[in-house]
Amino acid sequence: MGVTMKKILLLFFVFYAPFLAAQPVSEIGPYIEGYNGPKLEEVWLLRIGPRSENTFLVQIAGVDHEWDNTIVKCEKKGGEGLSAVYSVMYNNAPHVLITQKSYTELELHLPAERTTIPLKYSKELSLEGNKEAFLADYLAAQQRAK
Repeated sequence: MGVTMKKILLLFFVFYAPFLAAQPVSEIGPYIEGYNGPKLEEVWLLRIGPRSENTFLVQIAGVDHEWDNTIVKCEKKGGEGLSAVYSVMYNNAPHVLITQKSYTELELHLPAERTTIPLKYSKELSLEGNKEAFLADYLAAQQRAK
């Protein structure tokens, strides 16, 4: 393990471990799914909690929107493939944030936007993802919001 990786792990445990201990999550999914849009858009999905609860963290980046670089908690409804949607609470009402178009294609519906953004699965983005750091970032943002 290189010196840089050791520093990253040390920083993770020093700064984020207290957040993980404060808000336990029973489990997280085995991997992060990464998707690219036609411009600079990037979206990552990570399942949290038991698989049967269908709860996901979604991070959106590269968009000219208030949710740029924000992680939100979504509920997945429907089955696999064309019938699945990921919904988030927005202005005290459910909002469909993502529609699954196929196993490798999603459609992003940002709140208060008229157009949708097509997304395609990216193996490279998925491999870049660090699920523990992703969860820690979400929990840290939740602590700051309190």
